[in-house]
Amino acid sequence: MAQRIWQLGLVGIVMFCMMLVTWHTNADGGEILFPATAGDSVFIRTRDGMRFLIDTGNDAPELLAMLAHHQPLFATGLVDILIVTHPGVAWQGGRAAILQRGVGEVWVLGAMQREMAVACKEPLYHCRMLAHGTTFSHEGLTLRVVDDSSLRIDWPGGAVLVAHSASTLPDSGQWPAHGIRVVCMPWAMPPPRALLAGINPTHIIYRSGQKRDTPARLSYAERRIGSEHLLHRDNDGTIRISLDDQAQVWRDAQE
Repeated sequence: MAQRIWQLGLVGIVMFCMMLVTWHTNADGGEILFPATAGDSVFIRTRDGMRFLIDTGNDAPELLAMLAHHQPLFATGLVDILIVTHPGVAWQGGRAAILQRGVGEVWVLGAMQREMAVACKEPLYHCRMLAHGTTFSHEGLTLRVVDDSSLRIDWPGGAVLVAHSASTLPDSGQWPAHGIRVVCMPWAMPPPRALLAGINPTHIIYRSGQKRDTPARLSYAERRIGSEHLLHRDNDGTIRISLDDQAQVWRDAQE
């Protein structure tokens, strides 16, 4: 009798866990995080819990803590896919720590071609170069390589251009008329007004890269293109975007 009760209890626990996972999946459309850690990185979690990490920045302890906090139930490793856009400490200083703790695949953009052997060290299950124009879709989310070091992320609620190391912002094609339109670009790069006017961004997320408190070449007022929200991760903290159809943008720091 005791063994039977124990077995029924175990079945109940398993069913409860499955219901919890289902509830979590259905209640959350996923998210995009721009962590306020040193250097540059972007974390994406889809509706079903698939995890992408674009670059790793240069603050491994903080990045590891953030990834652990956003670990889906029953997930193994830290991320499913690590995307490396550009060499350099500001973008890849924490890469070794991430690889040591579990990565399913590594995708490398063209700017990393010379460092491919280093970026794809064992133990890795799969590592591949992504050519300009490569597209990957999963759970309503689409990733597209728009140049040798930049990516665009599209989903029903909007689009994000990730251009961490850009010296000139790439032309990423047509942008959605509705939803949020977010450009992530370096603070040190003067805003390309004509290209940004064509995007008509709702938000621009700036970052100073490896260095904090980098002197601004232009003020916020001088950078503004239209009515977009200007955010800077060094000042505003981690920026969060929901992947629900009605996408929203939050920041850790408050006015």
